[in-house]
Amino acid sequence: MDEERLPLRAAVGGAATAFAGLVLASATGEPYLSADSVNFWIVLFAAGLMAVLFATPFALERRMRASIDDGDRRWERALLAWGAISILFLLAGFLLGVSADWASGASLAGAAGLLVTIESALVLGTMVVWLVSG
Repeated sequence: MDEERLPLRAAVGGAATAFAGLVLASATGEPYLSADSVNFWIVLFAAGLMAVLFATPFALERRMRASIDDGDRRWERALLAWGAISILFLLAGFLLGVSADWASGASLAGAAGLLVTIESALVLGTMVVWLVSG
């Protein structure tokens, strides 16, 4: 197995899984995400999105290997880029969720926006812990 491309493959596979989850969730209909029920396909979307978000720093670090020899410097840049990407995801998820009434659970866009916001906030929380710890 080509270990150099493994993180990129995980990110692409996660993106494909997330996309398939959204398509299948839209095909099965509402409710997507509510206190009473959760659409299985929206869970698949969440799992795929988490795979994308958590494979990102590893894919970035592997791409930087050719240009940056120092491993610590490479990881620092990869993690800072991961944080920036997560902020963009957070903003996009928040705007999508708010515009689509994410509290109702009846909107696919709202449910997707809520999940993107939550998962991006988890990544940013990881970043904060990393920065505070040293």
